[in-house]
Amino acid sequence: MDKNKTIMKIEFSLCAIYKDEENLLDGFINKHKDLFEELILVDTGSTDRSNEIVKSHNLKPYFYKWDDNFSNARNVSLSFASKPYIIVLDIDEEITADAVLELRKIIRKEDRDGYSLKQINFSNSNSSKNWKHISQLQSEISITLPENLSNKSEGYITSPLIRVFKNHKGVCFSGTIHEIVGESMDKFNLSSIRTNIPIFHFGWIDENRTDTENSEKKRKYNDLIKRAWETEQTAKAAYYYLTILDSYEEKMKLTFKLIKMFPKVKEFYQIRVYSAIELKQYQRGLSYADKGLEIFSDDLHLLSAKAICFNQLIQPKDALKILENILKRDPYDFKNYLEKIKALIVLGRKNDAEKTIKNLPDEYPKIYKNELLSFLDSNIL
Repeated sequence: MDKNKTIMKIEFSLCAIYKDEENLLDGFINKHKDLFEELILVDTGSTDRSNEIVKSHNLKPYFYKWDDNFSNARNVSLSFASKPYIIVLDIDEEITADAVLELRKIIRKEDRDGYSLKQINFSNSNSSKNWKHISQLQSEISITLPENLSNKSEGYITSPLIRVFKNHKGVCFSGTIHEIVGESMDKFNLSSIRTNIPIFHFGWIDENRTDTENSEKKRKYNDLIKRAWETEQTAKAAYYYLTILDSYEEKMKLTFKLIKMFPKVKEFYQIRVYSAIELKQYQRGLSYADKGLEIFSDDLHLLSAKAICFNQLIQPKDALKILENILKRDPYDFKNYLEKIKALIVLGRKNDAEKTIKNLPDEYPKIYKNELLSFLDSNIL
């Protein structure tokens, strides 16, 4: 062995911020305290037992006076970190021992300044455009999915986020809300790599918060989103502002401005199309879908929206052609199956509609199969 060659020592500071998380903190600490060399937990104004719980683990709670800015709080947590590498988690997230082992291997092999992990947002609602059935999860991540997580929810949504980076490199968060480190990494010309190492996020299915607590948290969160858009005028701030608008007319109107400002952000094209659909303006929706597809020709969400418009305009053959192509690529999307059934009914192809439902993937949720059958029965005279 080359005496001059030493094995890189990889030590982590886990940084997290919290406020009134007495129901989650004990579990969070127990899951992660043996995986990392240092835990930095910063309280932003708790009034419950959160800080007592942190102290009960022989950890020191750090404090930051909340100023409605997540990046400021995150950056304070980074300032206390002393280890060569930082990993950032939320209190309702978990990274497993196998994932950390894989992470250390990648760091030794690649030696980058930052590492993008795959946030797995568990969700029982398939209303989101990016929702996937839970059976697809194992193929997307680089570790064996723990058994206790395989049935955690009916589905999930993924988000790639740089959550691991070298300390003392100038990396910091920016953005009032939905904070990211990408801008600082670009500023200092730091390198990063995307991985399939998962972080599991349970916040959307969490049963430890009451409905009142969740409603209040959502209200405060939405207030911050509005303020962020008013002050930052970035594509990211605009996207989240669009998601909280109640009026589809307002959403659609704003997307025209945003597409001029940010012509390469496909989400603004998607929101414009689906807003037109909600307003039952299907001819406009078809036009908006085509304009988006001129730039993002392979986007499944724009293609799906176009199929919906064709169905509503009583052009089932055109809808069916698109839907059959989409379902080959994504055989789990309930909305696309529903549109396919609609098209087949209009075409008088009841047997093909029944066959479509019968041939759904075995792991497809029974509740959705039953919904499709119920829809089929109610629409066949």
